[in-house]
Amino acid sequence: MEYKVDISKNKSIAFNQLSEVLNVIDSVGIDYWIEYGTLLGAVRDKTIIPWDSEFDMGIWYSDYEKNKEFLLNKFNELGFKIDFSSKDRVKLIHKTSEIGAYTIDIHTYHVLEDIAFVSCSRFKKSFYNKFIYRTYKSFRFYDDSSKPVYYMARIVKMLMTEFESIPNEFIFKHGKYNFAESFQLLVENKVLDNDKRYLNKIGVMGRFGLKVVGVIPKGLRSIIFRCLKNKVDSFGFTNEMQAIPVHYYKNLTKIAFGPLYVSCPKDYLDYITMIYGTDWNVSKPHWNSTAERVKKRI
Repeated sequence: MEYKVDISKNKSIAFNQLSEVLNVIDSVGIDYWIEYGTLLGAVRDKTIIPWDSEFDMGIWYSDYEKNKEFLLNKFNELGFKIDFSSKDRVKLIHKTSEIGAYTIDIHTYHVLEDIAFVSCSRFKKSFYNKFIYRTYKSFRFYDDSSKPVYYMARIVKMLMTEFESIPNEFIFKHGKYNFAESFQLLVENKVLDNDKRYLNKIGVMGRFGLKVVGVIPKGLRSIIFRCLKNKVDSFGFTNEMQAIPVHYYKNLTKIAFGPLYVSCPKDYLDYITMIYGTDWNVSKPHWNSTAERVKKRI
């Protein structure tokens, strides 16, 4: 089945969804702020960066814990699916935006002396852990227990491999598998096949693994998949965090962001320079190192 994706329309819907989330947060009187690329877009582009795919914002973990039940219930009432797959992050995906979904990432910050931090832990990369994880991904490729969400992040990444700018309209087609990385894009009479791209990425052994998994009976495959998922979820993690000087998030102001007026660090120019460098005002479509600039060991 084909779907026409209109980036301008999706962005307008995404801003409306962000406004609803901010209204809920404001209703309990807790501080929030936009951050990272979302703040950079507000300052430099006056809106979301063209190749960005999510809204990044922060709140204090202590405020989140006090108001957790209320916030999550309200987000659910608004139609958001809630993803807790990363520690110290609440990812919101609206149920009506599963193709080309802009997500809202709420980071819940802890305070340690003069820094504000969220965990960015990854599982310890022993040979055994990597083998289990790669096997799990092979089984996940065939998992049809839930409807995949085709995040704008994956779509943008695919488009940026072929174009220096994001086309405003294109056609989305489901791929061969019930998997979030299985899709095709039709842009300007050109077919971008993410199935083929993904299969090339995982190499000969990965493709062989997919073929082996594919011949396992569906019922048995589902049982093995759940066991592998439980195993991956139980992995030990490294102690890493994304750390920001706490004063940025303790002193806030308001700034225009697209059609909204939102909270952000008062010293937002210093904040942006700290993360993106002195040439932050230069657009960098292939920027991907923000996390490395603020990552620390606990």
